Amino acid sequence: GSTWSSVEQLVASDAADIAYFGEAVAIEGDKLLVGSPGHQSQAGAAYMFERRFGSWTQVQKFAPQTLTAPALFGASVALSGTRAVIGAPWDETDDTHSGAVYVFDQANDGLWDQAGRIAPPTQTAQLFGTSVAIAGERAVVGAPWYQFNQQTTGALYLLRLQTGGVWQVTDRMLPEGMSDGGRFGAAAALSGTQAVVGAPQASTTVNQSGEVYFYGIGITGGHTDDLPVGVPSAVDRRR
Repeated sequence: GSTWSSVEQLVASDAADIAYFGEAVAIEGDKLLVGSPGHQSQAGAAYMFERRFGSWTQVQKFAPQTLTAPALFGASVALSGTRAVIGAPWDETDDTHSGAVYVFDQANDGLWDQAGRIAPPTQTAQLFGTSVAIAGERAVVGAPWYQFNQQTTGALYLLRLQTGGVWQVTDRMLPEGMSDGGRFGAAAALSGTQAVVGAPQASTTVNQSGEVYFYGIGITGGHTDDLPVGVPSAVDRRR
C-alpha cells in the first residue's frame, strides 16, 4: 500500500557518545551504509548493514587506520553495486584539512576492502568529501569551500575508475556567476551521466535563497562538449 511505517531502528555495535551515527546514509537493495563522523573524537567511522531474513545486520565497520581526528570520515556516504564511497571532508593531506574520499570494493567473500583514497589536486581546507555520489565507474565529490578568484564558491570534482583499478580526479566543475559563500557542492547526486549539485547559500534575486545545478557529463569524463573548467555546458540548468 501507500502507507509508510517504521520497521526497524538501527544502532552501531560500538555506539558511543557524540558519534553522530546516521549523519549520512545510503541504501541499495539489501545493503545499507551509515556514516558516523563523530566516532572516536571525530576521526569518524561508517557501518555496513545487510538485510538478512527480513532484518538488518551489521556486517562491517569502516575506520581506516590512517585517520586522525577531526577527519569526519562518514560525513557523506554513497553506494553503487559492490562499491562504496565515504567522504572525510576534514581529512588531512600534507597537514592541511583539504579533505579526502575513500573507495571500498566488496570482495567475493562479502567483505569490503579499501580500493583507494582520493584527495583534491590543489588547495587547502576546501572540505572535499562533504558530499559524494557514485554510479558505476563514475563518482562526484563536493568541495563547498573551494576558492576561485578569491571567493569561496565551492566546486564539484568528477572521478573516474581508470585501468588498473585506480580512481583519479578527471575534471572539476565550477558554478557560473556563483556568489561568495554559495557552498556549491554541499550536496550532490549522480545518475549515469547526469549530475545534480546543490548550492544552498547561493544568492540570486534573494539573499542565500539557494540554487541547484544540473550537469551532463561527457563520455570522456569532462563536461558535455568538453568545455573548459569553469564554463557550464549547454545542458546545465539551474532551478
